[in-house]
Amino acid sequence: MRRWLTVMGAVVERDARVALGYRFQWIAMFVSSIIGILLYYYVSRLVSSPEFRDPDKYLAFVIVGSVVAQALAAVLVSGPVSVRQELVAGTFDRLLLGATGPAPAMAATTVVPLLQIVVLGAFDIVFAAVVLGVEVEPSTSALAIPILMLGGLSLLSLMLVMVAGVLVVKQVGGLAGWFASALTLTGGLLFPTSLLPSAVTWLSAVQPLTPFVDLLRAAVLGFPLEDGAAGPVLHLLLFTAITLPLAVGFLNAAITVGLRRGTLLEY
Repeated sequence: MRRWLTVMGAVVERDARVALGYRFQWIAMFVSSIIGILLYYYVSRLVSSPEFRDPDKYLAFVIVGSVVAQALAAVLVSGPVSVRQELVAGTFDRLLLGATGPAPAMAATTVVPLLQIVVLGAFDIVFAAVVLGVEVEPSTSALAIPILMLGGLSLLSLMLVMVAGVLVVKQVGGLAGWFASALTLTGGLLFPTSLLPSAVTWLSAVQPLTPFVDLLRAAVLGFPLEDGAAGPVLHLLLFTAITLPLAVGFLNAAITVGLRRGTLLEY
């Protein structure tokens, strides 16, 4: 365990130093968040439906959904991109040959992006509450941090599958973007899942984003959970327990294919 923590901690420390070294990047992220929130604000003024008779209700709904969408992008898109950068920079062999093996080291590359999402998500919610008057639930809002961590963990297996694709075909940016869009549309991030066509409602029930965003809305906004928090938490834990070993298997298979072809370190 100490060896694992040492290797993964080194990856996280390196990524943190890089992230903190580009100061303008943080300014750009905060400005982009403000622009996105203002866009959602004006779109919410046009919303009138049985689910959201009050525009402010939809504004709160979609802002929390956008936080989850950012977490999804951080894990599903940024993860494969960072591994490709390792290949381009010639440092991927360090992750491959480290004491923990490739999967934990690659998983560690998602820690800093997820921490950035926690900071930006908190900023988005505070900005919406202070500037736009969105009502938050102060007694349970702090639970958003462990919920974000649990949700990010549930997405880890999807990231490892995308990384496996990078090692085999070298570029999966488009596929990761399409996959993220499909999860966003069926996960109830921008609109209620009750509006989905019946043919795709099973995607909403299976994927991890639906319980992830439900838990986050309940904690931050006080939205009710039909069957309590135990069901969504169990959903996320079971999804992680079932898919993570499969994803590690995909990753190891991709490494084996790259070694046989002699293309593992190519980019």
